[in-house]
Amino acid sequence: MEEDGSALEPCSYAYAVVLKSCIIGGEPYMGKAVHCHSLKRGKRLDLFCRNILLDLYVKLGLLVCANMLFEEMPDRNMVSFVSLIQGHMKCGNYADASKLFFGLYREGHELNHFVFTTALKLFALMDLPEFGQCLHASIYEALLLFSEMMQSGFLPNNYTLSSLLKASVSLSSLKLGKSIHGCAIKCFYESDDYVGGALLDMYAKCGDIEDARLVFDKVSDCGVILWSFMIARYAQSDRNSEALDLFQRMTKSSIVPNEYSFSSILQACANINNLSLGEQVHGHVIKLGLESEIFVANALMDVYAKCCDLDALTKIFSMLCLKNDVSWNTMIVGHVQSGFAEYALQLFRQIAFLI
Repeated sequence: MEEDGSALEPCSYAYAVVLKSCIIGGEPYMGKAVHCHSLKRGKRLDLFCRNILLDLYVKLGLLVCANMLFEEMPDRNMVSFVSLIQGHMKCGNYADASKLFFGLYREGHELNHFVFTTALKLFALMDLPEFGQCLHASIYEALLLFSEMMQSGFLPNNYTLSSLLKASVSLSSLKLGKSIHGCAIKCFYESDDYVGGALLDMYAKCGDIEDARLVFDKVSDCGVILWSFMIARYAQSDRNSEALDLFQRMTKSSIVPNEYSFSSILQACANINNLSLGEQVHGHVIKLGLESEIFVANALMDVYAKCCDLDALTKIFSMLCLKNDVSWNTMIVGHVQSGFAEYALQLFRQIAFLI
């Protein structure tokens, strides 16, 4: 459109509106066109518009374009960094995301609750062997940041606290976990399902199953998640009678067990080679229609394999539409332990054929 021989120039607000529309409509090419239009006009987008464009590239999976835009930005703020960090996290580029976080931290940008929770999610995702000491260094940085923010009046939410508890597990630090527990009590989150589960997990994995049980008993209205957590920790610690007692209490209450509850209690049955109890639990599983759930089916197979009930083992295995490595391994080991090595070898050959 022309007026008095000159083109009307769109303002920053107009660019922002169009770019946001591109995000909502999933239009990456239109977003690129808007970007090119601004460059051709010699109009440099302001920081607000550049952040919207960066968000567009990230949300539509154009990470190369997002990286190029980020590097070309003359000035960046916290929003710029977090958008690109989330883009790299979404694509599994955790090392690059970590570098960006430390860049944000070193440059002294605003560090608010949103930044902190994004960082904690990143460090939880980085909990992989190949990161080694880098992971621990990242967690210490996050904890330092948390300490600074607490001193400035920051109040953590349940997600933040549970992420910190996961960090203490990664560091195998019971002392740190207890400190976070104290913070949860002060913030009235101790009875929260999400935080309660993380507390149970932290105490159990740090070898303090008694305190894990104390946390469980303090929660006034435990949901299926906390019941399942506690049963699982008992079974994993080979405290099978306590796992069985707790499961019995659970079934007598109004809580309906889920697939995680059943797989955990079946582990306890397998630990003590108790076929009768395993069959009773199997009955509950059938009533709730969970027999075909892979985790439950594998746990049932483990019970029958260890109790040498090959008919029941084979029946469940045959029923599974999708079998994973655990299913095949349990089937093979069960037959080897019962003296059917030749059939176990046939099963192994079937796996090789499928691969």
